[in-house]
Formats: sequence, C-alpha cells, structure tokens
Amino acid sequence: MASIFYFGFTKLDASMALSAVINFLLISAVWLVSIFISALKNYQLITRTFFLGMVVSVIAATKLAEPYGAAGMMNGFSTGIALIISLLVANVLAEYPYSLNQPFAFLPYFKKYWEIAVSGLIYNMAIWSDKWIMWFAPEAMKLKSGLLIYPDYDSAMFVAYLTTVPAMAMFLFNTETHFFEKYVRFYRDIEQKSSLAKIRKNHKEVVRSILANSGYMFLLQGVIAMLGILMAPKIIELLHGNYMQIGILRYGMLGAFFQILTLLLLILLSYFDNRKAALQIQLAFLAMNVGFTLVSLFAGFQYYGYGYFISCFITFIISAITTAIYVSNLPYHTFITTNTSVV
Repeated sequence: MASIFYFGFTKLDASMALSAVINFLLISAVWLVSIFISALKNYQLITRTFFLGMVVSVIAATKLAEPYGAAGMMNGFSTGIALIISLLVANVLAEYPYSLNQPFAFLPYFKKYWEIAVSGLIYNMAIWSDKWIMWFAPEAMKLKSGLLIYPDYDSAMFVAYLTTVPAMAMFLFNTETHFFEKYVRFYRDIEQKSSLAKIRKNHKEVVRSILANSGYMFLLQGVIAMLGILMAPKIIELLHGNYMQIGILRYGMLGAFFQILTLLLLILLSYFDNRKAALQIQLAFLAMNVGFTLVSLFAGFQYYGYGYFISCFITFIISAITTAIYVSNLPYHTFITTNTSVV
C-alpha cells in the first residue's frame, strides 16, 4: 500500500519514493518490536537504543544531505531507525531464543481473539473517520494526483494530536511501573489461592492505582489542552497558518484531551481482558465520529471540529462508566465472567 501511494500518487523521483517506502517499513517495524521489548522491562536498554539510533539518524541525515539531497537525508534517517530495530530485535532474541518453524502459527489466534483484531481496525478507522469526511468539505482540495486533502483541518488536527505526547509518555511510565505491580500482585495472589481478605485488599490497591494514574493524566492533559486553547492564535501564527484554523485547533485539542483519556481506559479494559466492552466502545466512537462530523460538515465552517470533539467527549463518558463498573466488580469478573472453567 505504501508503494502504491509513494510511486502512484506523489510526484517523487524513483529513488526518493523507494527511500520513503523503506522508511515506512522501518518505522512500522519499530512499532512491532516495541511491543515485545516492553515485556522485558529493560527501560535503560530501550532509552539508550533509541538515543543512539536518533543520534546516528541526525548525523547520517546531515552528512548525506549535501551529496544526495532529500533522498540522502531520508536514507540517513532510516539508517538510525534500522540500527534501533537491529539492537532491539537482538535483545528480544537473546532473551527469548526461538527458531522460526511455523511462521503462520499466529493465524488461529484471530479466531480465538477476533475482538482484539477488529478493535484495532475499528479504533484506527474511528480516529481517521473525521479526516476522511472533511476531505469532502467545500474548502478541501484535490491534487493533480487525485488525492483529496484539507490542509487547514489536517494540519490543525495534527498539532492537536501532538499535545497528547507528554500524557502518553506519563501513562506508559505509570502503567508499566505503579499500576502493573498492583495488577500482577492481584492475579498472582489469586493463583496462589490467597485469602479473600488479601484479594479484596489487592483489589483496592488496583482501584487506587487506576484512580491515581487517571488523575495525573487528567491534570496533565487538561493543563496542556487549556494552555493550547489559550495560545491557539500564537501557535497558528508560529506555524504560519491562517486564522481560520484557530477554532478547528481548539476543538481538536479538546477532542484529543478526551481521546487520550479514553485510550487509557481502553488499555485498562484490555489488561482485564474485557475485549467485548472495548470493542463496543470503539464501535460507538466510530459511529459517533462519523455522524457528528457529517452534521458539522453540513452545518458549515464555523462548526468544523465540533464533530470530533463531541464524539470524543461522549465516548470518554461511556468508557469511564463502563470501566468504573467493571473494575468495581473485578473479583467477580475474575472468578466468574472471565473464568474459562465456568464459562
């Protein structure tokens, strides 16, 4: 798909298009290997690897820029990414030595855990659906290659998403440390047939951890969103945008605020293996983002961005209620609803 896009729809020469495809594949590989490397909990290795890879990327891109132009810069950047992948994969294989005898052994899991696969597809469709719809706005543009774009909406939403990076980093840190410890202790003590009093105590610790992490996330992302909304005119000015993007950016930041909180709750539901609820929430998000964005599109320019914000807000309310009810009854769900020997 990347090859079709870069070679068929962009006005890039063959060397640059090929370099872009290679870069796309490498970055995709980073996402995949990161899933496995995070299980090792070797945070020092991860930090050093990414730091070294990015240093190599900057140096290589700088050195190759003058003799080879944009393609040289792209390949220099890809060199650092390839180094990151190599080091991470080497660490994974060192910790989990495995010979590849059945490359398609994962396929049966799609049948067993189909909700996870569908949820991933639906969630990504949901967060992109408003952009797809806005590409058909009267203000949108059609390039000679046939691609539809709406620069004002696309760039404003991109900046809005960037505001979630600090909260995502904080969530990863808290989840992989504080919450994960409480989570493991809760299920480990159940496996070791601990007393009911101990299980209830561990349950309260899990709830406290979730409330604390959610509070930190709410505060951090809320402050960032409020500052972004207040500084929206300055941000647009710094990025050489136009004043018509200010409203879209503000609603985008509000929507991103609730979307990142919803993502936190969806990940928690996945930790507790409540795949059905996670899928239902994502389906609701997709339906609402499509519906409300269509309404805002027909309502006119002054309402652009409303659809995304409203859908994210309602989805957050639904996911918060769902998670609160499920977690409050976690011992029951552990012994009854998710117990395969009972079900």
